[in-house]
Amino acid sequence: MRAGQDVADHQRIGCPDGTPTATPSPTPLPTFPAAAEADVRAALETLPAEASGPAAQQVLAARFPPPVTVRVERSGDELVAAVGLAATRDCVVGVRADDGVVRTFTGFDRALLAPGEVGCAPSLYLAPVTTH
Repeated sequence: MRAGQDVADHQRIGCPDGTPTATPSPTPLPTFPAAAEADVRAALETLPAEASGPAAQQVLAARFPPPVTVRVERSGDELVAAVGLAATRDCVVGVRADDGVVRTFTGFDRALLAPGEVGCAPSLYLAPVTTH
């Protein structure tokens, strides 16, 4: 900028003759699968009793490729899997007890799913946070 002016200088730079022009289009936001809750339930139901966290991680990651995240943690007789998409703040937490019973949870406080917060993690079930 020149001293005393509120606008920046600019100089037009022309394209060579015959250069095709293209209007960029924005990259679409990723989408969370509509059947994610059913898919998490089905994946957890296929696991054997006392399945390990890494085994569950592998099964779920095969069903939910990036950018969807999969985080699995075992706590006692429960395997807890969190499947989510940070960009849309969607999250499904599936819990599989060693007796084969599978439960799923959704509808978490969106503030908890925001970047820099808890995110879609097994701790949403294992150590829930109360927000005000």
